[in-house]
Amino acid sequence: MTSALQPRECKVTKKPQKSYGFYLRIEKDTAGHLIRNVEKDSPADKAGLKDNDTLVAVNGEQVEALDHEQVVEKIKQSEEKLTLLVVDKETDTMYKLVRKLQDPSPAKMEERVELHTGQKVNKPRICKMVKGPSGFGFNLNMIKNKPGPFISEVQNSGPADTAGLKDNDFLVEVNGVNVMNEPYEKVVTRVQDSGDELTLLVCSKDAYEYFQHQKTHITASTADPSYNAFAPPAHTENPPAEPERTSPDTYPKDQCTKTLLSVRVYAHKYVYT
Repeated sequence: MTSALQPRECKVTKKPQKSYGFYLRIEKDTAGHLIRNVEKDSPADKAGLKDNDTLVAVNGEQVEALDHEQVVEKIKQSEEKLTLLVVDKETDTMYKLVRKLQDPSPAKMEERVELHTGQKVNKPRICKMVKGPSGFGFNLNMIKNKPGPFISEVQNSGPADTAGLKDNDFLVEVNGVNVMNEPYEKVVTRVQDSGDELTLLVCSKDAYEYFQHQKTHITASTADPSYNAFAPPAHTENPPAEPERTSPDTYPKDQCTKTLLSVRVYAHKYVYT
């Protein structure tokens, strides 16, 4: 017999210009995003949402680590169809108890974030920077059929370098928004639209492979807190000379499409160096 203490997937469909029929709240002394005031016979009610349910995921993406505004935005982006993973109060309490019993101590957790060679995997890093006279001081690239955009040509002593950005870092989030599956052009636009301040969640190749192997999402909650501080803007009076550019013809074929785009965008200063 299946236990009633299980998460529930509720598929909610509403009519255009109508509401789903529930409120999403964060309440004092209560953890998580709460479903409140489910209207009788509303799309939410018919889909099985209950008052006081805790929201776990929106359209398959976990939202426990997101703030209220980010979750609301994800719901708005769904337009007329929405899939919510929720748990009731009893189920939430049970899962938290089990998690508490199973979670290792901080020391044990540090041991788990190690390769079999004994070398520690770098944690994801939140790199906050303020644009200097010559920009943020990095380039952004993407290779066809490879996961996500990555950082390159981090300018020595520039804002990105000071904030902890490294060459070949995987770019996970731009200003709190996951960009791993976004088109290259959209990621560039997010960076461009950030103005003078930019927050990036990045990780090394080793860290990326570790989290993939563990089937764990890379989020700000997994980041190394020591990097979570604004880097001061660069104070370079004269920007250093640009490094000599490699001809696009020398790139491997599987890299050529996106690299050509990167060089062209760089020339128009959409990617900051």
